[in-house]
Amino acid sequence: MLAEFSTLLLCSSALLSLSSAPLAEAKNLTIVVDDAASDPLTGQRIQYLPANAWKAGKNDSCDGCTAHPNASVAYQSTWHEVEDGPGASNDTRAVFSFEGTSVSVHCLIEGYVPQGDEDLSYDLIFSLDGKATASFVAGKIPQDTAQYRNVAVFESEPLQMGNHTLEIRPAAAIDVSGEYSRNRSVVILDYIEYT
Repeated sequence: MLAEFSTLLLCSSALLSLSSAPLAEAKNLTIVVDDAASDPLTGQRIQYLPANAWKAGKNDSCDGCTAHPNASVAYQSTWHEVEDGPGASNDTRAVFSFEGTSVSVHCLIEGYVPQGDEDLSYDLIFSLDGKATASFVAGKIPQDTAQYRNVAVFESEPLQMGNHTLEIRPAAAIDVSGEYSRNRSVVILDYIEYT
């Protein structure tokens, strides 16, 4: 009887051990959410607000876009672009909700600036759970800068495990009088990654 109990206990232990292994690995799972696709785990999509301000690029085509990156440098060959500056919506943003312990934002920084757009900058503000967290300022983009891909423009500090909301906003610099001190800022969102 003791031998049967020991065997049962050993088998139960092995099953418990095997069944909890995927749970331990799932805690460190990294999810990549393309700008134009759904979260493969939850089906959640990045919200682009207002929708008519954002332009979708795919396979080297982006009607109305300022920048025209080569699609081969973009994750899944897609990106979303928006500009901020005089006349733009004050509430332009991308919003993404996730459950996890960290998040990063990857953008394309285009080196080519069309003639006459030398005042274009690449400035972003990031908020997590309604609190301004960080900013990324590339300043004016030199025309001879090489094109980069998957530039991590934001990486969060470790977060408490739970539900979080990330906001990404373009930020043409505004001075104390409320006037833009630079003409335009562009964001070329490639993908968001979280764990």
